[in-house]
Amino acid sequence: MLLRLAALPGRPCREVSLAGESAAIWPTDAGPMLVRVLMPRPPQRLVLLASTASVVNRTPLDLELRLLEACTPLAEFLSQDSPPRAALALASSAACSVPVVVLEGNSAEFDRQQQHELDRLAALAGAKDRAPGGAAGDGLHLAAGHALFAPLAAVREARSSRFQVRPSLGSTGGVDYGWGSPFGFDSCAGGEGATSFSKPSCCMIDLPPYFLHLTPTQAAAGCSSVVIEPPFWIANACPFPVHCAIGGERWQPQRLGDEADRCDAPALLSVYDGYGGTWEVPPEGCVQIFPLNLDSDGWFYWSAGAGRQRSRPRWHKTDLLQVERRGCRIFWHCCRRAGGIEKDCLPISLAPRKELPAFDVSVDSVLFSIALREEESDKLTSWSLPLPVVAPAGAAVDIPLHLDWNGVPIPLRVRRAHGRRLVVFAPQWFANATGLDLRLLLRPPATQLPVFGSGIAVPVERSVGDDTALCIELRGQAHVDVPIPSLGESTKVALSPLHQCVLRTEAISTSETYGVLTEVVSLVPATMVFSHVADCEVGFRQEGCTDVIWLEPGGSAALYWSRRNCPRKIQVAVRPRCRAGLEEQAAFSAAFEVAERGIGAFPLVLMETHSVRRLVCIHADHCGKLFSLTAQGEEHCHQLANQHPCLVLDACFEGEEFIDSPSHFVAPFGQRVAIGRSGRPPQGQRRGRLLLILGDTLHSAHARRLHVDLGRESVRSVLPTEDFPVHATVRVELLCRVACVTVAPLLLAGPVSELAWGVKVDLQVPFLTLSAVGEQPRAEVVACTLSGAALAVTQSPAGQRESLCELASVQVDARQPKPEVVFASIGPRALRLHIVRDDVACGDTVIRSATLETGYMELNVFEELVRLVKKLIRSMTPRPLGLEMSAAQSRAGVPYNLTCGAQPASQKYILHDVHVARVKVGVWCQVNLALLPDLVGLVMKLSSFSPTLEVDGARMKLAEQHFFRSGAESPFEGSLEGLGSAMWRRYKPCLRDSWRSVVNNSNAVLGGIFGRHAWAPRQRQVDVPRRPVLRVRDGVVQGLGAARARKGDDSPVSGSPGGGAAGAPA
Repeated sequence: MLLRLAALPGRPCREVSLAGESAAIWPTDAGPMLVRVLMPRPPQRLVLLASTASVVNRTPLDLELRLLEACTPLAEFLSQDSPPRAALALASSAACSVPVVVLEGNSAEFDRQQQHELDRLAALAGAKDRAPGGAAGDGLHLAAGHALFAPLAAVREARSSRFQVRPSLGSTGGVDYGWGSPFGFDSCAGGEGATSFSKPSCCMIDLPPYFLHLTPTQAAAGCSSVVIEPPFWIANACPFPVHCAIGGERWQPQRLGDEADRCDAPALLSVYDGYGGTWEVPPEGCVQIFPLNLDSDGWFYWSAGAGRQRSRPRWHKTDLLQVERRGCRIFWHCCRRAGGIEKDCLPISLAPRKELPAFDVSVDSVLFSIALREEESDKLTSWSLPLPVVAPAGAAVDIPLHLDWNGVPIPLRVRRAHGRRLVVFAPQWFANATGLDLRLLLRPPATQLPVFGSGIAVPVERSVGDDTALCIELRGQAHVDVPIPSLGESTKVALSPLHQCVLRTEAISTSETYGVLTEVVSLVPATMVFSHVADCEVGFRQEGCTDVIWLEPGGSAALYWSRRNCPRKIQVAVRPRCRAGLEEQAAFSAAFEVAERGIGAFPLVLMETHSVRRLVCIHADHCGKLFSLTAQGEEHCHQLANQHPCLVLDACFEGEEFIDSPSHFVAPFGQRVAIGRSGRPPQGQRRGRLLLILGDTLHSAHARRLHVDLGRESVRSVLPTEDFPVHATVRVELLCRVACVTVAPLLLAGPVSELAWGVKVDLQVPFLTLSAVGEQPRAEVVACTLSGAALAVTQSPAGQRESLCELASVQVDARQPKPEVVFASIGPRALRLHIVRDDVACGDTVIRSATLETGYMELNVFEELVRLVKKLIRSMTPRPLGLEMSAAQSRAGVPYNLTCGAQPASQKYILHDVHVARVKVGVWCQVNLALLPDLVGLVMKLSSFSPTLEVDGARMKLAEQHFFRSGAESPFEGSLEGLGSAMWRRYKPCLRDSWRSVVNNSNAVLGGIFGRHAWAPRQRQVDVPRRPVLRVRDGVVQGLGAARARKGDDSPVSGSPGGGAAGAPA
């Protein structure tokens, strides 16, 4: 595309590429212009021509903007007779206002707001006093969510022009507000900006002023932008409404007393608030620090030039410090946050996923407090202690809010972003999705937790050692204590012998929670049934019971057991719609086992009436300990397609050849019919074997019997013989765990042999290092080094695949907070895995044999590592793929089957022989006893005379194990999750038997004076980290090369995190 200014026809044109999005500066005689190509809805292109100075309105208010100094008032500018200047002014003013969603490339938001924007602009165009993005007296109208580009006359000489801003009349209800203080485009980009306020006119002097915060940014090279925001936002990331109180100008803390210390006068004093924040107090300065969290012994920590020091106030309730420095003296004015601010202001209710801009207060001294409304009593909880809205630099970002309801604590938190948004959230909340009458209790004592919103409870935060357990009580049953599973995991819960449930923890998408990490803990039924069969009802019941759950098309239900003494299996039946009361006439199928070995797709032929049969496919799935049975129509059953003009197909399953069987199917030429097994129990034959009879349409006496395996994909050629002179091809394809059998003519004449070939792959990686780099601080966090990695895969023409994976050595090093070896293998081989898989064309994954061998390994665990691993896992979890807040909210008080949607299909694994060689691991660890359960921690503290449990080289030995051996055990059938559970049950006793080694090599008993811990502690064979292969310089990650890392394996390692590191020999 070629661009040319109409007012300057003699100047050269500007060539713009439309190949993709781009931005460039076009220097013209009228001033620099921004030429930007946008693609809000690809492949549509939008070419934006504007000046290089812009103002972005990120408030929900319409604003007015007035340019000063370098710009002539726009009304006067438009009235001038000079054609070039008038043309430039009209061009710039007509295109100076652009929606921010267009500039940011948010196509979905652009499509959603397009019609709204058109309606709003049309309404503004009819107003006499202003036009959208155009003139309004001496000012420009800047709509909410829009970016306004200044006229070229304002930036023609230099970006030194200044402007003023105020709310428009439409945003203030017709109240005229004055202009704010001037602000320039040439302000330092990246700075904190400034706050401007507009006062109402003299007749409205009692109204509060409007505060606006202006921040300069640099959108691109040569462009400047000023972002206008409210002084701060309050956002609710909780699934229930919160009540906010903002103000506190007259609030004063309760003074408890004073303490004093000394430090170097010119040194910078750093005080640690106990929540991870650091507050800096300059010489002769005074800073108020709150909230303050003392440690378990009542200390807080600080530093000033020398090492880290600590002080302990005499008042254990101190949670606010007023720090004052006078020369080399430090005065700690200890205070307590007492009283609230809710009496001095009007509380505001904020709905879930809503944010409230605050324009009438300044953030310099404003405080806030939070309360919740309990659902059953309709009363407010206690108000949280006051907190400042904006956290100073270095202060903790996430702060706990201390609320309680009748003595029950409510663990909410608030994130005070270093931007201008304050987010209130619950790190974890509970939703009852069972459809049962449950109570969530706090023990001890057995106090019911309060419920907020629509049946949502907030579990009380406990230490890791307390196993974060929930106490759940089903009405009329005894309560049960259930540990809360980790993120993405599930655990089974038996509320009663008949009510089996599953407790699962899932993440909420951070796009729904303003960037904070929240989790929903849901209690859901363990078994659910669904019906997607049209024109009939599907019934489910426990085998041997008369209670039946009948489902309409599209219906679902949670299935709980009816009797304790009946088998835990499910039977299925169908009946015509609107035929209630016919349970005794329904013909139920064979029972389905509610277990992992029973997953798969099972096409059935059920009798809807005595003379009408119905084909139904039952999909049994198991995922996250949830078992679901879904009834699908005949289009989801096995299919038989006849594409051979000379044949008619007759099919039934093996063992059902008798004439009166309902599972007898005929497919003439050109037809495709659904097939399934009868609902009767199989008589020992293979369930996936189909008996297919090919009948010659010209000679009825000519027929060919074939046995077709529906569990694997295959192509079979039928060659003509004297008894059956017809060529044919039988193809079996698997789709969604069901088979499609197609019979077609054979196009090639003469003898045909099936093509088969083998595959062999050999991959070797001598050296490989994987590193994780943190953002703050920008440094390498952890590194994993692999050497001698090899993978060999051989597949025979028959479809048997043999895989061999070997690893010579592996070492994992932590770089932060100091270089430390976390995991290392000892010996010539770290890992050898040999897997033989049968028939890769089979729908189920069949492992004929698997062998796992490992060498001796050393594991070093410390508290910083545990926190680092948790943080790394959370950072690597794809949070935007989490649940939507509305989907998680809808679970509360509603059976899970109504909100979960379609369940994912489960892949079935069949393992015949798994051999795991002897495993030996040496463990070194230092664990704070506060992380253990209260009773265990108390006993260990009394017996070890130390607040820390130290283990030096305890040997964890796992004996050689053989799983699912032929002749001794039945093969395993199920998912990988079930395989892990089966192997854990075998290894759990072996881990319990290692307690003797732990006691002998630790300070658990009398400080370890009777064991090796005190007299001859074991030493690690690998305790020197490998040299880093990455270097971070000025925030840029640079590679040093694997050769250099290998060369420095024996070099000494520096003790500082940022220094060089040397490796130990593998």
